[in-house]
Amino acid sequence: MIRKSIAWCVLTYNNPDVVYDVWESNIYKYKNMGIDVYFFDSSTNEQTKELVDRYINYGFDNVHYIYLNSDITYDEKLMYVISQYKFEYDYQYIWPVKDRTCISYDLYRKVLKIMEKKYSVIFIGAFDYGINKKRYDDVYVNPVEFYNDWGYLVTSLDVCIYNMDIIRKINWDKFKLCIRWNRDYAFTQYALAMYILMDKENQVYSLDKYSVKYFYNSSKGNSKWGDKLIKIWVQRWYEANIWLPDEFGLYRESVMKKATSLPWVLGSMNVIADLCINNRLRKDDVKRVKNIWSCVCELPYYDIELMVEHRYDEVKNLIYKNIIRQMEKGNVEAARKIYINNEWIGKVCNVEEYVQVGTYLKKME
Repeated sequence: MIRKSIAWCVLTYNNPDVVYDVWESNIYKYKNMGIDVYFFDSSTNEQTKELVDRYINYGFDNVHYIYLNSDITYDEKLMYVISQYKFEYDYQYIWPVKDRTCISYDLYRKVLKIMEKKYSVIFIGAFDYGINKKRYDDVYVNPVEFYNDWGYLVTSLDVCIYNMDIIRKINWDKFKLCIRWNRDYAFTQYALAMYILMDKENQVYSLDKYSVKYFYNSSKGNSKWGDKLIKIWVQRWYEANIWLPDEFGLYRESVMKKATSLPWVLGSMNVIADLCINNRLRKDDVKRVKNIWSCVCELPYYDIELMVEHRYDEVKNLIYKNIIRQMEKGNVEAARKIYINNEWIGKVCNVEEYVQVGTYLKKME
């Protein structure tokens, strides 16, 4: 079988509009870059297939379509990708990605150069929010250091590129047993990267922090956690970290909290409010994770309990008291952050009062 450099593996489900938005403007670019693109589609209709078939019929021989049953889970789909299921060629590296993601030639050129070194994993630090100091354009040989610096972002599907020579050596039964895998694991890509790096002979290269400039995401796509948000980002995220050996324990809680503190996860009460207002968060879901909540999330569990019971005014009062405490300490920036992370108050409670608080904070800056 002919060996090629890299396979760009798109995991998609019922998102033909997103696929169209990304590929109508990028299909020629990927062809010119010499990147093979595989669509792993488990849609309940043929709209995505028809779109991809159109590209193939136009002569884009670097495009491949693979259909998977619609009842397949995300984690099962990713396992198909990793196993090179129905690949037309052999590849040095595979790059699993969301269906809303694409890259520029500049980033691909950087990746190609790094691939020459045959690192086990190439990590793209594409969404660094400055949570702590990290190493860029550097090689990690200590998995604990990488975990501390970047573990919270390895949760994103498209930031790790895997060396297939390393992937083929993995005993998958042993891997699944070690990480306690199941078909709804939710963080298979994360566990895979950490599992690979636990072998001291494997190394990960962390690409420069400016990679974010070369990453593009379709505005038509978004994460679809919905009413599964708490199960995924508290229960499943906790389980995805607890299997790691003792030497990771020093950083385990901080890594888990850095991930959930991202604004689109659980870094803002706005996310919780949206779920509660639309009756998409149940009391049982919250109670089920009570014992591990403080290990995983910075948001106060008591506030979440009140929110799920629709006791919004009580939560509002607690938040305003916290803002006052921060102001009394002279922490204007911290008070401002609390205010911004609770925009829901202006929509659900007293909007005039919320605006007044914002005006006051603005004057104090």
